[in-house]
Amino acid sequence: MIVTLNAPFIRLAYPLRSTAVESLADDPDELKALTALIGRARGTSSDETINGYIMRPFEFPNPSRFSDGSYGILYVANSITTAVRETAHHLARIFADGNAPRQDTRKKKLAIDVAGTVRDIRITVDKDVPTEIYDPDDYRAAQSFGRNQRKKSIPGLHFDSVRNKHGGHSVGAFTPDLVKHAAIAGDVGLVWDGKRFIEEHDISPIPES
Repeated sequence: MIVTLNAPFIRLAYPLRSTAVESLADDPDELKALTALIGRARGTSSDETINGYIMRPFEFPNPSRFSDGSYGILYVANSITTAVRETAHHLARIFADGNAPRQDTRKKKLAIDVAGTVRDIRITVDKDVPTEIYDPDDYRAAQSFGRNQRKKSIPGLHFDSVRNKHGGHSVGAFTPDLVKHAAIAGDVGLVWDGKRFIEEHDISPIPES
């Protein structure tokens, strides 16, 4: 169903400069591949502007649920709970594969207002959407679906969150034009215990006395 969406969303993104990623790589080539995989590239944006965070998924596309990696998608979540669950799931695979040590990794919290036309493919809205696009591990059907929607010039998809079954939903924007307003809203820490993420917390600076 094609709908007009105008609502606030949340995105968690790696800071453009982060030491957590470097701890996972053994050599420069591995670091380059890893940074591309998580959606940031060394030597690109030198300042942490909101525009840099919005454009990064389009400048350095990676395979995801609705993309085979040949084009970028900006994913945003309806709540911090959904954003944390989605982020922790995908980041856990990278950390586990890299045997990452225990650490508190930092994410930038972005407040993003989405406004524009999207296709609403939430199961409660569109009963004809193939359920295969919500497979928790196999993205092939979803990537084919996303590619076809993009070819039809659909600006974005409004879909159910696979990682937050309790009311979670997200938007995948095929174009930054869906972003009406965006701002950096703070920092979020995700605690990795060497095997999985066990905690999330807001990070607040300590003022000088």
